[in-house]
Amino acid sequence: MSESSRSSYGRGSEGSAWPAKVRGGAARRIRVALAALALLAAAAACVPAATETPTEWAAPGDTATPTELSGENPSPTSTATVASPVDGLAILSFSVDVQDIATGKRLAFEWETTGAVGVVIWSGTRMRFPDAWSGPANGTLTVEVSSTYYRDPSVFLEASDADDDKVQSDPITIPWPCEHDYFFETDMTLCAAAAAIDSAAAEQLFEHGRMLWLEDATSGGDVVPRILVLYDDAPSRYEDYPDTWTDAEPESDPNLVPPAGLYQPTRGFGKVWRETSAVRDALGWAL
Repeated sequence: MSESSRSSYGRGSEGSAWPAKVRGGAARRIRVALAALALLAAAAACVPAATETPTEWAAPGDTATPTELSGENPSPTSTATVASPVDGLAILSFSVDVQDIATGKRLAFEWETTGAVGVVIWSGTRMRFPDAWSGPANGTLTVEVSSTYYRDPSVFLEASDADDDKVQSDPITIPWPCEHDYFFETDMTLCAAAAAIDSAAAEQLFEHGRMLWLEDATSGGDVVPRILVLYDDAPSRYEDYPDTWTDAEPESDPNLVPPAGLYQPTRGFGKVWRETSAVRDALGWAL
């Protein structure tokens, strides 16, 4: 990524994109994890629910057909610490046995309460629309969860009485690494949405943000040039635009005259900037 405040790029033969010049330094190849540019936005985004396959509930003492655990590397059963801030309502025990399977994880829950009319097991595999399973006051449940948006998610039990008073167990951590690793050290628990990419890139700084051009970005399964827009006042968000500029189009608009010391962005950066008023108004002029 260039360290210069002014940059532009061109296209090679047969329509391939490549940074043509970068004032103050050569074009560079960079490694990018698009998910890392919008971790907080991704956490708030509407995401599809995973596929869970619950078995039938089995209350203690009932005869139930057990689910065969056929995965590898079963982890020991984890048991939560429980507390009871509501008189007469308590979680006596809550545990989960975790099994690795080809399609994700198999979670076998077991719990016992007193004074409750029902329970809900909450999963931390996703936040905005969390996975949750309802059940009786005492029982067992086995579910299969296909994916997690968070590294080592937790689960906890919430019990309710007839007055809708509630108590919760302490969370139990499910050992579950992210599918894709970040290429940098981080304490973030939100998983990257996809594997990092290596790409030629160019950067243009603006009064209130920047644009990044990536030659090899993945979009809908296709590898295409993309332009990312980042704003200084919204560090948790980025916008993604296709680079549709061609050599047959003008590099800039001569009718747009920047203030002294500032510049009109050109080529693909300029096309996105000129044709998207919200981007132009938020970024200001190029530096």
